[in-house]
Amino acid sequence: MRPARFPFSNLLIASLLFFASGTRQIIRAEEAPIAIKIADAATHVTAAQVNLSVENLKVVKGELVGNYSISVPLLKSKFEKGRIILPLSKELQAYIRNGGTVTGSGIAEEGSQTGSRKIDARFSAYDDDTNGGSLRLTIDTGERVMVFDSSYQVSGIDLAAD
Repeated sequence: MRPARFPFSNLLIASLLFFASGTRQIIRAEEAPIAIKIADAATHVTAAQVNLSVENLKVVKGELVGNYSISVPLLKSKFEKGRIILPLSKELQAYIRNGGTVTGSGIAEEGSQTGSRKIDARFSAYDDDTNGGSLRLTIDTGERVMVFDSSYQVSGIDLAAD
């Protein structure tokens, strides 16, 4: 029986694949869209708990956008669903890497009170170990200001490689 023969080029390709598999893969924004995943959060208004849930925020035409919902478990009639729109004055990576505040609006489209809200999103600096950081969302409805402390995680970009 003859020993198997591998051309040098196949051996080189196999070696590169083997050694490259242990390295960190850099994901570029063109390959996978950047998304900010925000953990659900809660705050209190007087004695009632208010829950906030935000779908993944994504960059669309220079704005960080996504859907949100607010509910008050004690008062089933008090809820709203809407859209967050946070205009970015610089690249999203700069806000995340160094921390920073993005000010924009929320548009409540469904629920007990529809209309516009002022929203501030304050990102802490990115942490490699958690692939994210903390986030404080301040929502001003005109009647009250609600502050939600949460956390975020980033997908679609490798900030440690930049």
